[in-house]
Amino acid sequence: FTDELVNLTLKNNVFFFIFAIIAAFPVIKLLKKLYVKVCKMGKKMATAAYVVKGIALAGLLFLSTSMLAGQAYNPFIYFRF
Repeated sequence: FTDELVNLTLKNNVFFFIFAIIAAFPVIKLLKKLYVKVCKMGKKMATAAYVVKGIALAGLLFLSTSMLAGQAYNPFIYFRF
């Protein structure tokens, strides 16, 4: 049904497909409501929510950086040589 190029493309873009499936549902809206509810519970819970938010953002930064660095061929690196 598929050849090697299709399989390779699917394997390289699996994160995008997973993100697209998750983004198709109202997950962000539910997470915002949960975040606001937790922040209203008290100072300790609000601090924990801020820490979890920071860790999640740092994780997204790491994931995006590793995906950019993982692409082996970039013609712009060799443009000046």
